[in-house]
Amino acid sequence: MTARSKLLGACVIVLFAVSSVYFLFVLARTWSKVSLFHGAFAEILSNKWATAALADYVAGAVFTSTYIVLREDSWIHGILWACCSVFLGNPVLLLYASIKIARADLNIERGLLGTQGLSETWRSVSTERLVELEARSQGEPSSAEGQSDEKRGWVFFRLVDLVFVVVLVVYMLVCLDAIRTQAFQEGVRYVTMHGWAYTTFVDNLLGILFSIVFIGSREYPRYVRTGAIWIAL
Repeated sequence: MTARSKLLGACVIVLFAVSSVYFLFVLARTWSKVSLFHGAFAEILSNKWATAALADYVAGAVFTSTYIVLREDSWIHGILWACCSVFLGNPVLLLYASIKIARADLNIERGLLGTQGLSETWRSVSTERLVELEARSQGEPSSAEGQSDEKRGWVFFRLVDLVFVVVLVVYMLVCLDAIRTQAFQEGVRYVTMHGWAYTTFVDNLLGILFSIVFIGSREYPRYVRTGAIWIAL
């Protein structure tokens, strides 16, 4: 790996750290005025665009928690990290990503995508299936266990796809309701002037920051596709 790649990885970690510190500052300032458990959700849900920001956070949490679980080798570790990310916010996600990048010798692609994890285990089922079909064509016995693993992996990922579609549809409906009932400028003014609405918005920005880095490493060197996805974010 080149020194340039290591420098880029170090810059990403620093960017994640600075962004998380700013979020914690905003969170502390907001919490000092209005407790999370006494009025925060009422403040958010009283405005359509603030509600859309909350829906955006929930949609992002579904993706990132799934990513973390599949990135880890252990269900337990993955679920613990995912729960912390969902309930404590995207700074935990950025911390998780920073740890992975650091352990990968500052290689962003290897750190975020990895070469192990539960997702890689299930992806390997496809390769094993090809080997099994070739063996069967040569008269060798097939593996019932391999077929079972393939079926479980296929069902799991179809369920994940279904959950993603449902979450996306709900999020789009919330956004359409906000567009239909309230001017965008009014929503922006409300979000910037109300602490918990703004905190949710900043938390979303941290999630978008992770998504930008993840997509960039995932799609490289397909620049046009990467740019299109970034614009869509």
